[in-house]
Amino acid sequence: MNNVYYASLAGSYIGHINITTGDITVLDTPTQDQGARRIWSDTHERIWISEWNAGKLALYDPATDKWQEVQSTL
Repeated sequence: MNNVYYASLAGSYIGHINITTGDITVLDTPTQDQGARRIWSDTHERIWISEWNAGKLALYDPATDKWQEVQSTL
């Protein structure tokens, strides 16, 4: 995996850095002002995001450009 992603809590967005050009692409999450706080990848190269302000967990699949969200039950 040669991708770099980051979460912006204050900006409520996910950024993808192109490691070749240094360009940043902002990924729009399904929930506005969700407060992306933590981000990590899994063995299938999907991206998991904790949505702090929304109380949700989001999953982004770069291969399909699809999002899934789950509301926290805590």
